[in-house]
Order: sequence, then C-alpha cells, then structure tokens
Amino acid sequence: MKPKPDPNMPWAIPLAAVELIADAEGLSLVAYRCLAGKLTCGWGETDGVGPGMVWTQEYADQRFCDSMTERVNAVLEACTRKPTPNQ
Repeated sequence: MKPKPDPNMPWAIPLAAVELIADAEGLSLVAYRCLAGKLTCGWGETDGVGPGMVWTQEYADQRFCDSMTERVNAVLEACTRKPTPNQ
C-alpha cells in the first residue's frame, strides 16, 4: 500500500487534491536526483534538499503542507475574485 500524507494536517487545498499530488510525486525519504537533475526528497520537494538527506514521513508531510500553503497563498494574491475550493 502506498503511503499517504497525514490527513489531519491543515491542508490549504482539499485532501483529495493533496492525495492526487502525492500519488503523482511519490514519497522518498532519502534524497535522490530526479529526471530534471534536481535533488528531491519527501513528496517531491527540492528546496534546500542536499545529498544524503534523510527525512521522516512526518517531516516530509510538514514540508509538503507548508509548500502547498505558500503556493495557495501566492495564487490567492493573484486572483481578482475568490476561487472555489476546487478551483
């Protein structure tokens, strides 16, 4: 069974969307170089990832949640009207 992000975290998007992204990214708790050549860890995080890094799933989930919140806030700032949760 594939791991899933913690559903109890304060996700900025619907949990179904979080799970869709997580399924596409997959979870790696050890840093690896993705096809684009970037070091990646967790649920596809690249910011601040270094060679040999090892994360717990709890840390990967928190980074994913924080990253989603930052991106959602940036999109909301650019919107001229409030989007629906599924937009």
